[in-house]
Amino acid sequence: MKAHWPHLRAAFVLFQILAIATMALPGPVVGNEKAWNTRNAKKDIDDWSASLGSDPETFRGMLRSVATGYVAVRQALTAPFRSWASWTGTTQSWAMFASPQRSPAELHITGDVGRGFDVPLYRPHDDTADLWAGFFDHNRMRKFRGRFGRRSIGRTYDQFASYLGRRTCVMKPDLVRVRVALYTYRSPGPEELGRGVVPQGAYEHERVTSCEAAR
Repeated sequence: MKAHWPHLRAAFVLFQILAIATMALPGPVVGNEKAWNTRNAKKDIDDWSASLGSDPETFRGMLRSVATGYVAVRQALTAPFRSWASWTGTTQSWAMFASPQRSPAELHITGDVGRGFDVPLYRPHDDTADLWAGFFDHNRMRKFRGRFGRRSIGRTYDQFASYLGRRTCVMKPDLVRVRVALYTYRSPGPEELGRGVVPQGAYEHERVTSCEAAR
């Protein structure tokens, strides 16, 4: 047994290296239907197809086909190592790095004192609209908010917007309504930044709370 130990050890080290290398490949999220249907993914694909002079739907179909093939190959490559990773507790279900958002979405809260929504209450990095700054600046809340810009809007956003609206009504007794919305815009490119272009966006997923009902 002693004579075979160096060979067994080398085989184990090689197995471990192969396991790490293959399991580190981007996971099945590449083929996830929800990931392909997020606002960011759709806008990125539209931009890429436009720069290549391709039809967006044709380009999207081609990318989906490539992704499906990639996931199938990855599944085959990782098959010998998945049980080992599970036994040793070294699996990772989340992506280590998120792709940059070329079309960010900022959470904005705006109040109405009877003239329409003209009272900015919260804007990221805006000292004149910092009602919720202390709450949102916490690192866990930053991560939580970031999900709304990266993924499809769902029940969590509706519930969170409702909570913010009700709490803001209590914090500001002069308000009659509160609007929570995502302000989306396209990040300017290097040339635009050089010219001092300020990106213009639009509000999406507006949720309005009546303060009379909330108090």
